[in-house]
Amino acid sequence: MYPIQRMVGPELDRYRRSCNFSVLERAVFDRRAAGDTIEYIAEMECVSVSTVKRILKQIQTKIERLESLC
Repeated sequence: MYPIQRMVGPELDRYRRSCNFSVLERAVFDRRAAGDTIEYIAEMECVSVSTVKRILKQIQTKIERLESLC
């Protein structure tokens, strides 16, 4: 698995459709895909940097779970 910001459009769309992200997970996923830094995401979403890191781990877990089903 490689970083979200290096994924291409079809991959991003597939994960958006299939991973059942929460609203905040989706916002973090989209911002990270756009190349935003963790610090910037935290500021824009009004959460701490550690919260963004935790959410990124949750996103990674959902993506890995989806990939294991394929």
